Amino acid sequence: MKTHLKTVLPALVALGFLATFPIPMPAVPAFRIETIQMVPGGPLEFTFRDEGTGATAYQVEYSPDLGVNVSWTPELYAAITSLGHGLHRVTIPAPAGSKGFYRVVGFGPSGDVIIEFATTAFQVTEGETAFPVITFSAPFTGTLRYTISGTATTDDFGQLTGEIQVVNSTTASLPITVADNETIDPLRVLILTLEADDGVRVGLSSRLVVTIEDRDARWEGTFFSEKGNASLPFSLEIIRTGATTEGRLVGGSSHFFPEGPFSGTIATHTSTAFLASIEGIPLPAGSTLLGLPAEMALFLNAVHGENGYAVGDHFIHGEALLRTSYPGHPHLTTANAGSFIMQRVPPPPSEREVELTPAP
Repeated sequence: MKTHLKTVLPALVALGFLATFPIPMPAVPAFRIETIQMVPGGPLEFTFRDEGTGATAYQVEYSPDLGVNVSWTPELYAAITSLGHGLHRVTIPAPAGSKGFYRVVGFGPSGDVIIEFATTAFQVTEGETAFPVITFSAPFTGTLRYTISGTATTDDFGQLTGEIQVVNSTTASLPITVADNETIDPLRVLILTLEADDGVRVGLSSRLVVTIEDRDARWEGTFFSEKGNASLPFSLEIIRTGATTEGRLVGGSSHFFPEGPFSGTIATHTSTAFLASIEGIPLPAGSTLLGLPAEMALFLNAVHGENGYAVGDHFIHGEALLRTSYPGHPHLTTANAGSFIMQRVPPPPSEREVELTPAP
């Protein structure tokens, strides 16, 4: 049976404790989590309230992560029980894995001239525009209204008004332009739901889910000395705005480098090549063997397939150089060649994903 995405439900839970999240009452039809409970080695149970979506049936889906282009699969063993007044209990006897995410999708009723989205899911990168199409079962003239919900905010899609005008047409386009910001955001989902009106009823595909892919990301990396005497962890935030790409090296207590951030140059970042340099990283005198203040510079270079290196959306492996210099003492400058690996950190979950974490 063909199914259509109707509503997405999210919220956070860790194994072994009960959590209630005071999510504010939404102004538009939505699902809202009431309670979540996970028994270590046992079932996952949570309740959600359907606040006016009009859904008449529900399905639970699972995904191992919230990364780019993830897929959701139906959870066949999930039991959904109506508790009355829009409240439902979901029980999953054996969660799919030690980590991952669950969501609920709903299926709604229909009405006169049938209106629905031609495609019910889009993935849009910051700064880009999606062009979802609304179809009508017969020529339609009038105002078509829709509600806006999800974890995205008006800063992400400020041009949406909640209605469009249609004149004697069987289709209508609803452009959605996502703003390009300079921050690393949690997973953001924009949900548009078509509204029934006089002479108009909505079909099963009445809800559009737009997942926003963040152009900005944090990468966790490690520098490996070719001499085998150093393995230095670091974090690199890569911020993209328009055609500009900026790097920020971040250290701290769990990293070799100072806290920062320290600005760097991302000369190349494509699907096949990566070239970055971060210079002027200070080391106080007390942290050096010579008792002198020093400056470090980290250079990273990778070309996919060259010398066995790899460049991808989530993983980069290449050659690296760590240079240490002492201002006023050029003869003390050292250069330590080696390699590096970096892995892109998945976007942090928003307040509306159900996350499984390993048991303590």
